[in-house]
Amino acid sequence: MSQIIIVMSKLSDGQRLASLLSDKGIETDHICESGAEVLSLTEENDGCVIISGYSLSDMTCTELQVRLPVHCKMIVLVGRDKWDMCSDDVMKVELPLKTDELIRLIESVCSRIEASIKKGGTGSGGRTSDQQKIVERAQAHLMEYKGMTRSEAYRYIQRQSMNSGNSMVDVARTILGEE
Repeated sequence: MSQIIIVMSKLSDGQRLASLLSDKGIETDHICESGAEVLSLTEENDGCVIISGYSLSDMTCTELQVRLPVHCKMIVLVGRDKWDMCSDDVMKVELPLKTDELIRLIESVCSRIEASIKKGGTGSGGRTSDQQKIVERAQAHLMEYKGMTRSEAYRYIQRQSMNSGNSMVDVARTILGEE
């Protein structure tokens, strides 16, 4: 199953949710209090499910969602009062929480992530060391000439790969001017 990360503004809420999921057979990999923590965990992750509250200590769920890598999907637990404030790009589960609904959604999202990765995912797992070096050189190029951070450069290459249907190595070669 894909990595599962819970992020709530209160650590105790995240721990309660993790316990609830564990009782249903779903183990949580990380519990976080901020979007920044999630971003550092997902920096080069090719498959995870983020379960989030609407407001985090440093950003909203919508702000976090737009910064996530392509293969990371977000499920937001949200009350009706903030339902429309969430991006349409996130999956929402209405509070009060219906555990079985959340479990089915998590399992469905994990299956889709894993199928996407098997179909032609953008992870480094299938790249040779030479191909990985090309991607890393393209990251360095973007950092130097576009002022991006390492994680921004990685996500840029990853998103371009997904949008174009080309591998990350092909996108990296294009960035570097190699054909």
